[in-house]
Amino acid sequence: MTNASGSAADVSTNGYVDGFAEGAVLLERRGPVAWVRMNMAEKRNAMSEALVQGLARAVDAVEADPGFRVMVITGSGPAFSAGGDLALFQRLVGSGTLDTFDTYLERGRAMFTRIEQFRRPVIAAVNGVTVAGGLELMLTADLVYAAETARIGDGHVKFGVMPGGGSTARLSRRLPFNVASELLLTGRLADPRELAAHGLVNAVLADDALETHVQQVAETIARHSADGIARIKALHARARDRSLDDALATEVRALLDYARGPDLLEGLTAFVEKRAPRFR
Repeated sequence: MTNASGSAADVSTNGYVDGFAEGAVLLERRGPVAWVRMNMAEKRNAMSEALVQGLARAVDAVEADPGFRVMVITGSGPAFSAGGDLALFQRLVGSGTLDTFDTYLERGRAMFTRIEQFRRPVIAAVNGVTVAGGLELMLTADLVYAAETARIGDGHVKFGVMPGGGSTARLSRRLPFNVASELLLTGRLADPRELAAHGLVNAVLADDALETHVQQVAETIARHSADGIARIKALHARARDRSLDDALATEVRALLDYARGPDLLEGLTAFVEKRAPRFR
């Protein structure tokens, strides 16, 4: 394992982060990579209040630690996430007031948006069934790698539920419109190979190879300038909603601003000196 400078990483600090060795969400350090693991396998990692709060706490911890260069989100057991906790939904909707349901939905929406806009790269390691809120969480990631036995879809309609965490807003931005429509309107779960053919999934791996592959991809990203990677991620995300001229002009301004920091000069100097760059 190597760190951002290309030298051997200190693996002595690997392991669970304090306060995250047990509970609804685990946080494990693997070199420069934060592994956020939903840990309610008995409920197929349904989006209970405890799991949503645990995800928020884990993201807080990753954000506060500059040693983490990449964040991976995955699940324990046979599911990445089966989506919203429908028993909780039933209690909230049947309570006679929708205020608490509204609060729950807003908390989830805010968390998904925060992950989507996270400064560091986010990878979804889709280990199993991914449906409804699980799909919505997956759609916030920059890269998606799936186990070959995973099944992925929206599924809300199967129980008369509508999306509330981004499926209708994000899915057609990542898939052809008619393909997204089929998943939304039928509720079917797709083989990840089908979704890889449409570009939603980056690669499909054997179940026992998924985490190793994702760690390798994450370490490759982590070797680069953290500042440069963050800027590229933000520019790429915003470019979809801008005109080409505006996106090009914004890219040039961002490069000039990046040049005021140390990493561009370090990278160019390393190239001239024929050595690996040593980024901050």
